[in-house]
Amino acid sequence: MRRSRRTRTQPDRLTYETLGGVAALPEHLTNTCLYLFDKAKCTGKFAREQCEDLHYEFIERPKTILAAYYAKFQKLSYDLDSGTIEDEMPISLLIRASEKDDLTWAEARVSGEFELFKAAAREEIASLEKKGSWEVVKRSSVKSNILPSTWALKRKRYPDGRIRKYKARFCVRGDRQRFGLDYEETYAPVVQWSTVRMMLTLTMKLGLRTKQVDYSNAFVQADIDGDVYCELPTEFSLADGGKSEYVLKLKKSLYGLKQAPLLWFKTLKKSLLDRGFKASKQDPCMFMKKGLVALVYVDDVLFFGTSDAIIDEMIATLKRDFDLKVEEDVFAFLGIEIIKDKKGNAISLRQSGLVDRIIRATGMENANAVKTPATTVGLGADVGGKERRNEEWSYASVVGMLLYLAGNTRPDIAFAVHQAARFSHKPMQCHEDAVKRIVRYLKGTKDKGLYFGSKTDFQLEAYADADFAGLWGIEEPQDPTSVKSRSGYLIRLGGCPIIWRSKLQTLIAVSTMEAEYISLSMCMRELIPLRRIFIDLSKCFEVDVKVATAKCPVFEDNSSAVTLANVPKMTPRSKHIALHYHFFREHVRDGSVGVQHVSTDLQIADMLTKGLSEIKFERLRKLLMNW
Repeated sequence: MRRSRRTRTQPDRLTYETLGGVAALPEHLTNTCLYLFDKAKCTGKFAREQCEDLHYEFIERPKTILAAYYAKFQKLSYDLDSGTIEDEMPISLLIRASEKDDLTWAEARVSGEFELFKAAAREEIASLEKKGSWEVVKRSSVKSNILPSTWALKRKRYPDGRIRKYKARFCVRGDRQRFGLDYEETYAPVVQWSTVRMMLTLTMKLGLRTKQVDYSNAFVQADIDGDVYCELPTEFSLADGGKSEYVLKLKKSLYGLKQAPLLWFKTLKKSLLDRGFKASKQDPCMFMKKGLVALVYVDDVLFFGTSDAIIDEMIATLKRDFDLKVEEDVFAFLGIEIIKDKKGNAISLRQSGLVDRIIRATGMENANAVKTPATTVGLGADVGGKERRNEEWSYASVVGMLLYLAGNTRPDIAFAVHQAARFSHKPMQCHEDAVKRIVRYLKGTKDKGLYFGSKTDFQLEAYADADFAGLWGIEEPQDPTSVKSRSGYLIRLGGCPIIWRSKLQTLIAVSTMEAEYISLSMCMRELIPLRRIFIDLSKCFEVDVKVATAKCPVFEDNSSAVTLANVPKMTPRSKHIALHYHFFREHVRDGSVGVQHVSTDLQIADMLTKGLSEIKFERLRKLLMNW
């Protein structure tokens, strides 16, 4: 064959230079170099000439290929007051926050951080052996199921995305367990976020003290029930060799076992009950005693007390039986920043790190911000519409992050996110555009979140609203979803949001009154149990019982629904409504709750049912989130 005489050159996209010779060092390398330069500049102890020379090459001569200069920055050490820059600092900055943080052992081997992960693995094995987690037995003596073992490696980050530490967890392959032979019951509860937010509200209003406790290797601190065997860890062997001839007989509940969470919860629950706590009937992970409350979320426990002394005394008794680490304050819980203002009169809940991660995942760092997260036109399935563009980001993954954000700190995007989440199975171009609009809105408000003030108001109140057949004309007329209504409701304590929901109703309502009444009933299912929790907490912290047991107002902007809730009579327009939606009438009669009419302009739940204009959205957001 005749071969082409064309000269072949390396494409620009594979180099550090872009078209025209302008350098394009990857963003995370650029940030690392700038970090080291700023670190050097803020101290007087470094070779100023060398630093200025590197700065000139890095900043002033952008046409130079910067790989070599990055290496110089990485190797250059500056004398700081506390010593030299730690060797691992450039490595941690080198890793993008958007990269996968959960690694397998094989993935870690080919990464530049394998030695860090291996050191964490050695520490994990030493910790487990110190706790007497297993005994080594001969494989030939075991007649039952031998489970494979594995390593779960993770980069642990601060809420803003910076790497905090490298974690290695030795786990048992629970997927190989057999029901009835290796385990029985597995379910273990965790504290509800509504309970956490209620406690944060009471913290500001009562001036409570808080501390967060993290149990080290929590599952390992629970004894195992039954005989369970597993293989030795990867790349770890016995002192005398012969690894293949031996297995581990577990004495403690290791991570990965199906029954491990339940065994740990039972162990922790028993320890708290033995110390005088009582478990709440409404939330099994809230434990109370006079002047002190403990909230349990797996291996994290949040303590709220009337003084530091009562919390410290309780933690001291727990240290006798458990290996735990004490944080100074509830500063971050499950990736949520809990920030106090300078005067300590208010706190904010933010997830700015997650917002940044969402923006990077969608590649919208340079996108323009918008004022509202959704348009005033509803979002339908768009059957036969334009297919998704060839985007690199995963629709389901981004929507999952948005759901976590909307459910914890951002009720202002709840409606927009939930209507986009309906189409995760088959997103179209219009759904992709809806997600991008939410991201643009977040880009302009990424430093915002929930606000908990210190007003002394203890009023528990709720707002309920519905959008009757809001998808009619948007979905296909033959699809029953086109006539379904959307419920939205909000529950506040002292003006601070505790619970909010935005979801389509499962029952097809035949009138606006029915749609509003169903939404009202759904709100009551959350409000009545929450009121019981509030009464229990008021006794624990000696809040005026009359305040806690006062009638809870529920605001509804439909007069017919208000009348039907307060006057127990059936009409031709209401007698067909399913009986289970009427359950809250008995609580209305006994004075626990009171349904009241509110103007549509003041109906905060309206932003949870439909897309609003900019002016109305910002007015309701101010009432809801105080910004």
